[in-house]
Amino acid sequence: MAEAQNIESESAGEARPTRLRDALRKARIEAADRTGVVVDLRDAEVARLEILSEALDPLFAQIPDHVDLFDRGISQGETPRLWIDVVAHIVMGRDKRTYRFVQDTRFGRIVLAESHDVPVMVNAVTDYVARRMIEREHALAAPPVDAAPVDAAFACANPSSVSDCAYCKTRDACVTCATMGAGQGTAALAFKSVFQCIDCFACYTSCSGSKLGCSRPASMDACDTLGSTAAQCEACSTCAVMGANPEGGVAGSCSGAQATCLSTPGCGGLLAGTEAACKNLP
Repeated sequence: MAEAQNIESESAGEARPTRLRDALRKARIEAADRTGVVVDLRDAEVARLEILSEALDPLFAQIPDHVDLFDRGISQGETPRLWIDVVAHIVMGRDKRTYRFVQDTRFGRIVLAESHDVPVMVNAVTDYVARRMIEREHALAAPPVDAAPVDAAFACANPSSVSDCAYCKTRDACVTCATMGAGQGTAALAFKSVFQCIDCFACYTSCSGSKLGCSRPASMDACDTLGSTAAQCEACSTCAVMGANPEGGVAGSCSGAQATCLSTPGCGGLLAGTEAACKNLP
């Protein structure tokens, strides 16, 4: 009898931490709900981001120590953010209940995933982490000793994929290369529409649309500038897809084209590939 009671006590002791953790999670969600409605919406955002961060603990525990791509943490500024790495983070939507996983790219901010559910967001972050680790492996992989040298000019002018555009010397050449390397199909058409909108309409001056064979638009977009430096092109591209005042709900001229691209399977990958290939080019 005493032995049976000891076994039951041990079983209860093992179950208690899990039950307590679940109870704490439930209490935090309830507190976040009450806070979001009554006291301070910002505190509710932080509480929900902390819940998601806790759910990501098992994922980040599996990442090898030598992989230093990720720096997870919650920044509690005016807009609380759960950072995954230096370019990707999670914020709460306008309703303060929807998680929005976004990535900053040269061509503006893209939404990788959006959901009310923590498991859905955990899966999205897991996929993102896996892609970033594969990119790191490819970057570290040494080419074969007997590999033939790459003709950069030829690769830029005749890309087999968007990744070949990394051999281009200027952004204009890289963008032209990317539209050729994207190939054909629905994803490629949606991808090309984004650049058609940015370079030939919204940022015609800033991104030197005339060099890409674009016709001058009838009027200058609100995001466009009179200069055409790399920094001005990047700023205009971000404005074109995010809007001059994204917090105020004012969409950019090309936000519709980007939304179509992101909802088209394969198009988001083309955007990310172009961002990697054309990054920091003059």
